[in-house]
Amino acid sequence: MLGKLKAQKERLAGSVKAANPTESLRTLKESSQQKLKGGSDRVNESLRKVSQNTSESFSAQKKKTSEVMQKHWPVVEKLLVEGLLGVAEEKLRDTESVVYVFDKVYEALPIAIRLLVGRDKFIGYCVSHQAPLLERIDGYRAEKEAVGVNDLALEAPGK
Repeated sequence: MLGKLKAQKERLAGSVKAANPTESLRTLKESSQQKLKGGSDRVNESLRKVSQNTSESFSAQKKKTSEVMQKHWPVVEKLLVEGLLGVAEEKLRDTESVVYVFDKVYEALPIAIRLLVGRDKFIGYCVSHQAPLLERIDGYRAEKEAVGVNDLALEAPGK
């Protein structure tokens, strides 16, 4: 009996909706708006998560690049100093010229470094460490000149 009453109530509610299309449209509109809002919220949440994951991924890659470069910096620095020794002083202060040298040094790096660190990241890292490199080159040149002067001084008395 209770089941029959529920079925009759549902039929009556359906006929009332049919008799009042404005109310039915309003309900449909509200229902659609709620569904759209819910879908929009889910899309916004998904976008936020993707953005956060991408940011975390870039941060992790940047950290890994930095760790690899720091670990292998002595080898890289030696290659850079030796590669830049022959470059004229004014060219060493020109970032474009130095970037060209950094690009060539990248090709001479051990494969392990090149596999872990991309060319652009390597060049960016080197450019950010350009000032200390130039100081090291100046010191290296001064050492070479001092050794050369001492060699000449040792040879002079014997001649």
